[in-house]
Amino acid sequence: MKLSEWKRIRIYVVFCGVLSCATALDTKAAGDFSVPSTGHLRFERTTPRQERNDPTPPVAIPDRPSPDAGSTRAAQEEAERKEEVESLLEQARAAESRGDLPRAVSLLRDASRKSPDDTGLKGRIKLLEARLTRQKAESEANRRNTALHKEVKQGSNSGLNLPASGSPGGLALPEPKDASLPLELPLTAKSEDGFIASGNAFVGGTEWLIGYNVQSADPAIREKARELYRRQMELSGKHYSGVDFERYNFVIGVAASTDAWTDLRKRVVFDHLRNGNYSRENQEFYNSLKGRKFSELGCHSNGAMVCLAALVNKEIKADRVVLYGPQITPESLKIWNELVRNGQVKSVQILINNNDPIPSVSMLFARGLGTTERVALLQTSSLARTINETAPRIAVRTSQCDSVMPSLDCHSMALYKRNRGCSAPTGRQTIVPGTTLPGRGGVTEPPAPC
Repeated sequence: MKLSEWKRIRIYVVFCGVLSCATALDTKAAGDFSVPSTGHLRFERTTPRQERNDPTPPVAIPDRPSPDAGSTRAAQEEAERKEEVESLLEQARAAESRGDLPRAVSLLRDASRKSPDDTGLKGRIKLLEARLTRQKAESEANRRNTALHKEVKQGSNSGLNLPASGSPGGLALPEPKDASLPLELPLTAKSEDGFIASGNAFVGGTEWLIGYNVQSADPAIREKARELYRRQMELSGKHYSGVDFERYNFVIGVAASTDAWTDLRKRVVFDHLRNGNYSRENQEFYNSLKGRKFSELGCHSNGAMVCLAALVNKEIKADRVVLYGPQITPESLKIWNELVRNGQVKSVQILINNNDPIPSVSMLFARGLGTTERVALLQTSSLARTINETAPRIAVRTSQCDSVMPSLDCHSMALYKRNRGCSAPTGRQTIVPGTTLPGRGGVTEPPAPC
């Protein structure tokens, strides 16, 4: 047999062997493919094991989860979160509309915890918290004001006893428990022009709701009046410092509230537009000024507008006027200048501490000023020059303040008192008319302005 025939035989044998092996393997591994209801292919070993009566049950391969199942759950959770946040926001809006700011803030905080990346929501919470803080301050001020007004009207321990509407008079001290202390004030000593000579007066500005009137030189009466003044400050929650009681024997404040923000928006801003006439027409304590004349009239801050209205309407008289860090406008400066020019008052002096923001800011909001003029008024020297140009008959004096930036500390009446630095005159002093008590002398005139 030839070699080539042996090769063919060997190749045939090998081919047959491979074919037999493949057939056996295919028989052993044979199975059925089925498509379950889930839609996923599953292979089950059935035929061989069943033919051998193998008790082992078929092994089922678990279904693979859908690739969209996780994202679907996440989307559902996100939708639920947004729905909860929107519900909280809706409740917060309803609470805010009812004026229940604490509840609104609480609901917004809950919403913020569920949506921590929402910066707009955080900003809204801060705004409502600021409103809530202001609301609490106003509520406390209103409570104090109600108590103060009640004592004022009843004339009990507050130092204020308003006269009947339209009649002159005003800050009469109530009768003390000790009847031997003559606190009845001599308010009937009118001069020939019909005005009551009342010494020197000081009119406070924003937040000032106070009254003090001593028309006697008796030390006991003065001390009693000071005590009543201190009790008024405790009741109002304010410390009205800086009043020079050696200079001023008549002190009054006609604020709408002892809360600064409330007094600003309810009264001071309207005085700014009407040169003090809003307080004249709407503040009942203003009546305590009517019908009096003063040797010196000191006016601080918004008190300058109150003094201006009283003088222009000729409801009070004053020889000289001193304005401490006043609320002024170009229009009011022209009116002050005219009061000096026509002789209604002998002099007007304006005292301004460096970096006291009130005179500058009040001028900035005046009408008819350009941008360049407004910026220049932020400097005290420029402001003083503008006052001199607008009202040449008014004397302006500036003083130092330690602050390097505009600050309300520079607006303090205590600082103005220190900076004024006038000393008591020497020699014989003049007695204020109508203040003399038998055997006790009277109130002496304070020193003249610097």
